[in-house]
Amino acid sequence: MKEHPILFTGEMVRAILDGIKTQTRRVIKPQSGAPICKYNVRDRLWVRETWCYKMTDGRYEYNANGNPLVYYRATDPDVEAVDDDGMTKYRKDGSPASPWIPSIYMPYWAARIFLEITDLKVERLQEISEDDAKAEGAEHWAAHGYVTSFSYLWDSINGKRGYGWDVNPKVRVITFKMIKGGDASE
Repeated sequence: MKEHPILFTGEMVRAILDGIKTQTRRVIKPQSGAPICKYNVRDRLWVRETWCYKMTDGRYEYNANGNPLVYYRATDPDVEAVDDDGMTKYRKDGSPASPWIPSIYMPYWAARIFLEITDLKVERLQEISEDDAKAEGAEHWAAHGYVTSFSYLWDSINGKRGYGWDVNPKVRVITFKMIKGGDASE
């Protein structure tokens, strides 16, 4: 069993925590000689999400293990950046500064969600079923169902990178179960 980091948007983090999302699709980028699947069933994924440090009066707060306490943007969206005297920080243009650190920079110790891979397969994106689109965390649209909703969600995340729905890329389908979720700070 290996552990791998994986990125999710705030919306998808909330869907995982709510027990709605149990699958994810990741584009398989063509690479000569590279293995198609770097994951195995029973491997664990630790979720990287947008986060920031908890501070009081300009000082970090720590848990019993000595790690800094953190907020997660998916579930604590109203956090403001503060300076050393506890006052809100502002940018030069007068807008509030953001305390949020992009998910790619989340260290392992700050992760709160751990997933175990239960199944893996490879398919074309548009082969997704209604049940799988629901497992992806897509909403049900009365007139169109889960797949259409998922196609819009997919394009919002992957379209700008050249892997939109219409491209129909080959994807790695990862089915998982949550084995730990909550607040890593505690």
